[in-house]
Amino acid sequence: MKASVQWQEWGSEAFQRAEREKKPVLLHIGAVWCHWCHVMDHTTYEDQRVVSLVNERFVPVRVDNDRRPDVNRRYNTGGWPTTAFLTPSGRVLTGATYVPPKEMADLCGKVLDFWEEKGDQVNVDLFKGKVDEGERDEGALGPALLDSLAEAVAQSYDPKYGGFGRAPKFPQVAALELSLDRYLTTGDDRWRTIVETTLDGMAGGGMHDPVEGGFFRYSTTRDWSVPHFEKMLEDNARLLDLYLRAGVALGRDAVDSAAHLETAGDVLRFWGDVLQNPGTPYLAGSQDADEEYYALPLEERRKRTAPYIDRTVYADWNAMAARALLRAGRVLGEPRCTRQAQELLHGLDRDLRAGDGGMAHFRVWRDGAFQGGPELPGLLSDQVEMADALLALYAETREPWAVQRALELAEYMEEHLAAREGGYFDGPADPKALGALKYRVRPMEENARAARVLLQLYQLTGRAVFEERARKALATQTEGLERHGSLAAVFGLVLESLLRPLHVVVVGPLHDGAAGAARDGAVADGAAAGAMEALRQAVRSFPLSAVTLAVQDTAGPNPHNPEVTYPAGPQPVAYVCAGNACFAPVDTPEKLADLLSRAAQGERPSN
Repeated sequence: MKASVQWQEWGSEAFQRAEREKKPVLLHIGAVWCHWCHVMDHTTYEDQRVVSLVNERFVPVRVDNDRRPDVNRRYNTGGWPTTAFLTPSGRVLTGATYVPPKEMADLCGKVLDFWEEKGDQVNVDLFKGKVDEGERDEGALGPALLDSLAEAVAQSYDPKYGGFGRAPKFPQVAALELSLDRYLTTGDDRWRTIVETTLDGMAGGGMHDPVEGGFFRYSTTRDWSVPHFEKMLEDNARLLDLYLRAGVALGRDAVDSAAHLETAGDVLRFWGDVLQNPGTPYLAGSQDADEEYYALPLEERRKRTAPYIDRTVYADWNAMAARALLRAGRVLGEPRCTRQAQELLHGLDRDLRAGDGGMAHFRVWRDGAFQGGPELPGLLSDQVEMADALLALYAETREPWAVQRALELAEYMEEHLAAREGGYFDGPADPKALGALKYRVRPMEENARAARVLLQLYQLTGRAVFEERARKALATQTEGLERHGSLAAVFGLVLESLLRPLHVVVVGPLHDGAAGAARDGAVADGAAAGAMEALRQAVRSFPLSAVTLAVQDTAGPNPHNPEVTYPAGPQPVAYVCAGNACFAPVDTPEKLADLLSRAAQGERPSN
């Protein structure tokens, strides 16, 4: 019987053993969806020479990328699998990605020679210096920075096939969202071309699975023709939301609009048929890559066992999915999508809430039930995505608990994750943190998304502290931002919301306890209800990402900002506000849509 590598989990036991036995740690970071991880498992880690070397001379530690993004952020050496050799204190000796059997045996030998020569004298700490407590530059947060970020997107655009860069080519959703916003705010058809060419290229090429629906993770070729075959919930959630937005924003061309919405429907079909954990609103994290399976036509696929599905429930990815489902319910006229989003967010708050009040990262789902409790509490991404989805739920259904819970998560971030100079660390402080986890970092993308949530809360509540926190979170990321290129588009999206915010307040009669949408505690009857809903629909259908929505009862103050009230008319009206100034109220969805369009393109109130 062949021996196998005796993997241990990332934890104190493994590193204490390495210290006790004076051995280096072999860290393998993989993922259930990773093709080359499987190849390495079945070649390198089944080679008996490698197995003997690893078991006898190292402490082998295995980490799943999706479950431990904090470890991956600090130790990934350029892809999956990551193969890193560490000291017992967690410092990096050397690293690689996929390593074939012979090369692995040679690499292990070289590491051991180095370790035996240097041993405890190894003082190189490749992560030291990356600890992030730097100064912030609020003066950089201006229109010039926004323009430069947009131009970086335009410069990296591939005019022949769409997308950004060459190969491999990932669906950079934030870059496409920024391009869509630039089209809506400038009317420049250059941005429309970027969006349309890319969306058409992805949907019509190998990235999109026309048989079972959904998108693969990325294309190995410039022309989108040959995908890498794993399917990720995270990617599909973002792409679903994008295709829905584009279907509305580019609606002047009915053919393109219908095609984008049809593609969105394909993603929903994939979720329902494949990713949804049966009997629940929860969506699984990923489906494995299998090149042979995906090359088969439908009837042949049905005879084969489908690629493995990781049924783990991840809080941030499911929250992203809920946000996209809310848009799908509205744009596609599918109440079932809205209901699933409601059930999903209620379920996440119940089943993945950590003991300290924040959100945990994941919970294992196996054999039709959760196994064990919520795991890895306090990561920034989970708090941010959950709060963002809750605010989208409130805009859609006016469920008061959603705002309250989003406020709680914002305060959780401030208490557990805030850095001294502003912005947020990717996880809470842990005096027992191992290796590079003792260094706390403020990732650009997650801080930008945190700022977006804070700006929404500022618009909703009028509490200036939220804008101040958002500004600081962005200001701590300006240094070296240009190095991110088109990947900094997410920062540009949020900077747009900071510099040119648009907030709409719909005012009309509400009363509590009326029958209506599930859990909706504020529904008006008759013609007024229809008029209010038409105004709200006009706001929710406007595809600019920087627009926020609130509702105020004619009979009382703004429930989230009592210091500010908006005068009511004889029928429901909507106020469009840019910063602290508002246009005169409008009373029809047509007038509101026109005013939003003009405001998005720079027109400002005269008062």
